[in-house]
Amino acid sequence: MKNERKIGRILFTIILVLHVIGCYVMGIAIIADTETAMITGFGVNYADDLEIVGLVIGMELLFLGTMALLGILWTRKQKLTGIYIGSAVGVYMFLFGIVACIKFGTTDALIVDSIRGFLTIVFGYMVYKELKASLANG
Repeated sequence: MKNERKIGRILFTIILVLHVIGCYVMGIAIIADTETAMITGFGVNYADDLEIVGLVIGMELLFLGTMALLGILWTRKQKLTGIYIGSAVGVYMFLFGIVACIKFGTTDALIVDSIRGFLTIVFGYMVYKELKASLANG
């Protein structure tokens, strides 16, 4: 049982680290150079009016990355709050992938974001069960 606890926590932490790295890299890149990010990342014809959209997307990604980072830190301290926040990041990613697929008809977000979000939810649930059992046993 102790090894299972480690495995669940390690997998949850690894996937949250991937969220943190991805969100910070993309967020900073979009804020630093909105024009290039819009053209290469989103395939959108750039106009100066889109600068605010780049700022909003970049800030949202930095916020999401920070939530994942807090999930890591609090989960390591064996706080249920870390699991809740990390799982909330997973739910966001999962829903984003589904909605993007429905709205835009592309499967990129569905495959990448939804799978990553789903795995985050699954690993978060594993850690939740393990931590609850650990707290119940004293």
